[in-house]
Amino acid sequence: TVIGAKLAGGRLSQNELRVNPYAELELEPTPATEMALDGGGFGALPSRLDLAKRRPKKLRFRSVGTNTAHDVVVRYQDVRARVRPGKSAVEVTFEGFEGVDIDRRVKPTLRIRRGDGIEQVSLSRRSANLYVAAVVVDDGSRIDVVDSRGRVLGSTTADASVAPVAPDDQPPPRYIGINAPPLLLSPLLDVGLWSSSPRSGAAVSAGGEVGSGDTTGQGHVRAVGAIGDFAFDGRVGSNGLGDDRPVDSAAWLGARWRAITGRETSPDFALSLRVGIPTQDGDLATRLEPSAGIGGLAGRFGWLVNVGGRVAVESTDGPTPDGQAFVLTGTTYALADWLHAFTVLDAHVLVDSDVDPKVRGGLAAGLEAGRSVFGTLSLRATPWDDTGGLVFGQLSVGVRQR
Repeated sequence: TVIGAKLAGGRLSQNELRVNPYAELELEPTPATEMALDGGGFGALPSRLDLAKRRPKKLRFRSVGTNTAHDVVVRYQDVRARVRPGKSAVEVTFEGFEGVDIDRRVKPTLRIRRGDGIEQVSLSRRSANLYVAAVVVDDGSRIDVVDSRGRVLGSTTADASVAPVAPDDQPPPRYIGINAPPLLLSPLLDVGLWSSSPRSGAAVSAGGEVGSGDTTGQGHVRAVGAIGDFAFDGRVGSNGLGDDRPVDSAAWLGARWRAITGRETSPDFALSLRVGIPTQDGDLATRLEPSAGIGGLAGRFGWLVNVGGRVAVESTDGPTPDGQAFVLTGTTYALADWLHAFTVLDAHVLVDSDVDPKVRGGLAAGLEAGRSVFGTLSLRATPWDDTGGLVFGQLSVGVRQR
């Protein structure tokens, strides 16, 4: 009998599993085989076995209708957390967790004993194996690193002679989203995904789109200044380059306010208001753009949703619709602490008094790399070319606050 199995965080063979205590074993169920844990009863193969929860010492397999079992011994690798306390922060590194998603499987926190009291403190991931908590620890306090079930992975006692953690080792502020999202050229669809967590930064972007036989390009400069839960942003676009498709060269100025600040996996919620002011004589109208944003983080994964609309505050015969509504959904995944993959799905309802409403949208994906200095590459595709190109690409470089 052949049993399909997949193990994240260890090594398996026919007679032995050498695993991280927090590993998960995925099995391919088959009605011809039963399994038991240690001395327990036999039953159908589970699709997933959480070794951190069950901690079996032996897996037993047998064919249905027989009494002869094949035993697989489970040997757990040694794992531990090293704790380095300082005056203003505590740094934790993990050993033996290769192949294990520490955020999802371990969910480590600090447990600090101060006299007769115990304080639980969250840890923020600085890199794949480094976590930091910005907390003041009194000399002589006991510090434990515990998992979600309260198991102690490492301990130490704060020592006044230990140098504090350097400022460069402090965790970056919580940030949801990307710093230079795709910014389409069309004055109908150039709604940029904005973050519900304010962060100062600036970027220069160059974008181009290809439609049915024509191409258009445009450059943008954008900036965000954050002060606590408030932020002010602005952007301006160049004239269009290439074929004669309309582009949005207006100056957009706005402000946003984070009304709810999330913690760990709970979401942020923010409100934004922008105004688009034409920078040259033409047929674009002045527009208002109120919107709301909500987003959160769960380990390496992040999500962000913007919902809002635009309304023209003056009449125009040009490409500006009387009004529109939009929904933008973004996701991010941290491939490393300096490299994020992202997607952006946008949908727009365009409303004009003299034509029927129409729905347009597209899907973009890309990568953002760097820390204080970063670069972003994104590509977007759509089945419609009456409001822009079928394929859009953008390259951005910029600087941002850590």
